[in-house]
Amino acid sequence: MKEQLLAIDVGTQSTRALIFDLQGNLLFKTQIPMPIYSAANHGWAELEPEKFWECLCDACQQLWLMEGVDKSQIAGVAITCQRNVLINLDKNGKALRPAIHWSDQRRTTGLPKVGGLWGLGFALTGMTETVRHLQTEAKTNWIRINQPEVWDETYKIVLLSG
Repeated sequence: MKEQLLAIDVGTQSTRALIFDLQGNLLFKTQIPMPIYSAANHGWAELEPEKFWECLCDACQQLWLMEGVDKSQIAGVAITCQRNVLINLDKNGKALRPAIHWSDQRRTTGLPKVGGLWGLGFALTGMTETVRHLQTEAKTNWIRINQPEVWDETYKIVLLSG
């Protein structure tokens, strides 16, 4: 009978791979530091998407090498992941640019207000300013305006958890 659970946690500062018994006791743990998030401008935070995968693979490979770890005993896997890390993919699933991290502070100003029935609906419900704020915060808008060549090649936008 399989009696262990593998938990993978892709956090902001590190990626961890942990094995628990069915009572929730931690049996084995590895932790790989994440590379530093950086970008061209102050307040921006980016990282090559492959780095997340490399850290996850390294954490698991180190776990498998630990004395006493038996992969055949793993009954299930749970994965947790940091939120709102944006990745633009082309039609082949290749990343088109570094991932924009959730802590990134870039903004897009000067966008037109939502018009038509949606704009009217937002105005009637008092949501116009909330929608304007969300438009400014949306990293997809920043890419669309500032990196149109990336936007044109983007087939899918995924979050790190995807």
